[in-house]
Amino acid sequence: MKTFISGATGYLGQRLTMKLAEGGEEIHILVRNKAKSPQLVHPNISIFVGDILDSDSIKVAMEGCEKVFHVAALARAWSKNHYSYLKKRIG
Repeated sequence: MKTFISGATGYLGQRLTMKLAEGGEEIHILVRNKAKSPQLVHPNISIFVGDILDSDSIKVAMEGCEKVFHVAALARAWSKNHYSYLKKRIG
């Protein structure tokens, strides 16, 4: 069974990804920067480069997946650009 995980480079996402991969599941992860995921190397993990705000990159990464874990988040209390907290970027 294939599983898609967003936020796999984060604290919770890394642990979830490795636990499922080591348990034999095929994992698809979406990352903005492949260089930030060196610890997520496993034969059961497929890395897709894209952005959680880009529906096309999500569709490609989720192809064939039956389960989804959405653990991506903007993990900061303050941002100079208040639009960072919106579902879609404006402008």
